[in-house]
Amino acid sequence: MQNNKKTVLVFIVLAVIGIIFYFAVSLIPKFYLISQHANIYYSALNYYKTNQLDKSVKICSKLLNNNKNIDYQDLTISTCYEFTAEYYLRHKDLNKAELLYKKAIKINYYNKLLKVSMLGKFANCYIQENKDAEAEQILKEILEIYSSTKESHYELVDKENYVTTYLEYGLLKAKQQDYRSSIKYYNKALSLYSKYKLDYKALLQDINFQLAEVYFQARDYNLAEESYKQIILSLEKNDDNPIYLIKSYNRLARIYLTEKEYRLSKKYIQKALNIKENNSVINDQKNYSQLILKQILK
Repeated sequence: MQNNKKTVLVFIVLAVIGIIFYFAVSLIPKFYLISQHANIYYSALNYYKTNQLDKSVKICSKLLNNNKNIDYQDLTISTCYEFTAEYYLRHKDLNKAELLYKKAIKINYYNKLLKVSMLGKFANCYIQENKDAEAEQILKEILEIYSSTKESHYELVDKENYVTTYLEYGLLKAKQQDYRSSIKYYNKALSLYSKYKLDYKALLQDINFQLAEVYFQARDYNLAEESYKQIILSLEKNDDNPIYLIKSYNRLARIYLTEKEYRLSKKYIQKALNIKENNSVINDQKNYSQLILKQILK
């Protein structure tokens, strides 16, 4: 009888060990996949934060193309959708950008601090599609989310998104030619960027350039000139954003043309034409440089 009890006990122990071993083995692929996703996420994030969006999207595409049956609640998937959407947004393919942002938002719908990451960029799609009412509704929703959340609960990425929301609001108001409000929102973005001591170069470049643009559009050429010169000083030193650099050269050339400072205008046109990068945006800007030069030589 005693032996039977021992046999049953051994059997139970072995069964429990077998079950634990089975589940442990079955979880190994999942843990491996999670590890893979984490590595992809941080690689894509590092490229994204250094304004190398092409490389970031290339990494993301491998994940999205090679893992069709993965858990679509995975943060890395939503992040890859977000980065790829921003790539299409920058290349003016708004339909693809909007589709991918919708997928990313759907994944993070119930996590409000992750949801805002995509909503701001989605608002940018609406701004470019001239859907101003929809864009403003999204931006208000984001600010309401932040106002209902304790600041101590923000993580670094959420602070960046908070700053980006004011950048997007500034873009919307500039588009509506409400320059005073646009300047207010851009300055709010800069204030928060400084307050949170962020280290996100691409975001800071976006804010500073758009603030210079709204000064230019409002014909406040003194502030525009000062802003573009500061941008140029930073970009010439770091050599990391040729698009903003050539646009700033052309804006200064245009300002000096308006003020009949032809020598200075030609100086910045020459700087623009000397940029070595070769893509459609740069080439369009160089064509614009040639147009300004023709006006000088009339």
